[in-house]
Amino acid sequence: MASALSELAAARAAEELGETPELLATAPGRLKLKLAEAAALPANEDIAGDLKKASAQGDAWQLRFLRVRKYDVDEATKNVCGWLRWHHVQVNLPQEMFDALSGGEEKKSDEQLNTDLFTMTCADYKDVLEESEFRMLPGYSKDGAKYLCLLDLNAFLDQMKALPVRKLMLGMQYMFEVASLDPDTQVCGIGIIEDLEGANLGTLRSLMKRKDMQELQKKKAKAMNDAFPFRFAAMWLLDPPWFYYLIWNIFKWLLKKKLRDRIHLISKGNAADMAKLRASFDPAQLPEKLGGTLTEDAWTSGHKQWIASRLQEEAMRT
Repeated sequence: MASALSELAAARAAEELGETPELLATAPGRLKLKLAEAAALPANEDIAGDLKKASAQGDAWQLRFLRVRKYDVDEATKNVCGWLRWHHVQVNLPQEMFDALSGGEEKKSDEQLNTDLFTMTCADYKDVLEESEFRMLPGYSKDGAKYLCLLDLNAFLDQMKALPVRKLMLGMQYMFEVASLDPDTQVCGIGIIEDLEGANLGTLRSLMKRKDMQELQKKKAKAMNDAFPFRFAAMWLLDPPWFYYLIWNIFKWLLKKKLRDRIHLISKGNAADMAKLRASFDPAQLPEKLGGTLTEDAWTSGHKQWIASRLQEEAMRT
């Protein structure tokens, strides 16, 4: 049984997705059958095991793909296949990629990492989640979207030197997984805010010059177009370095127009740009650094409470 939507999300679901009680009751079951059938196809041999697991997931798991594809079960099936393959790309990156991201030799994790999309838990990534600069903002934007936010890119780059990069990336994916299971977020989307002010240009440029990193970005663009299991609300990149504009002018043509139109490269010194960002949030949902009233202490405390609640909820299931 699907969880109830907020009034805002319910109105958007009916208007934008054509969602009805009948679809909610029948579409998840039809998608499960399609996924089971897809698992038997030779073309899906590489993800057959994951497709079988996907077909056994609950309605909330199925609905995030159905809502992204406006209840087209065939398209939702393709979406699931694409998402599973993108996950395989991420967890099977060559070691030299993780070494490059860490700026040297990646710090190794002390334990075997759980890379299974269907069994990952907060406990698996608790240490990196507690330390990560990438965190969810409390509540939702005015249009109902859930946002993940990074306010200090250099601090995040330093974390990739101090923490196992592979585990840090999986922890970030876990946050997206949790957010995309939220019924309101399935309808209203997920967004990202990154403040790139003062970014370490040397580190970023050296990463972006790598051919393997460029190929990864192309695969990411394809995944954003066809595979991400959530509606994309917006991405705000604040004070990007000059070469980001060069990269963006190439990268953007790999994206569908509706995605391009939702990615904003803006200057914090431009009052009109910042007014657009602030207009999307209640002040209490936006960090002080971005012109809101959310203090760093309150945001950190809320993030810790979110981790604690996830640990408690997942422990009750076992």
